[in-house]
Amino acid sequence: MTDEQLRQESIVSGWLTSQGTQLQHIGKLSEAHGLTVTRKYHASLDDITSALSQGAMVMVCVDE
Repeated sequence: MTDEQLRQESIVSGWLTSQGTQLQHIGKLSEAHGLTVTRKYHASLDDITSALSQGAMVMVCVDE
């Protein structure tokens, strides 16, 4: 699947708009393609370090 196909899927699904992607929609595209996503809001640097040390792949979103 190409980046453009993923982009179009996100637009059709309402996850990507001209204003960007709302935080609660981050990860939905990955889940739609079979990846397991765990969301943690208000995570600390220790939480991120711990996840990385356990071999997890981490995506961080920063809001303001």
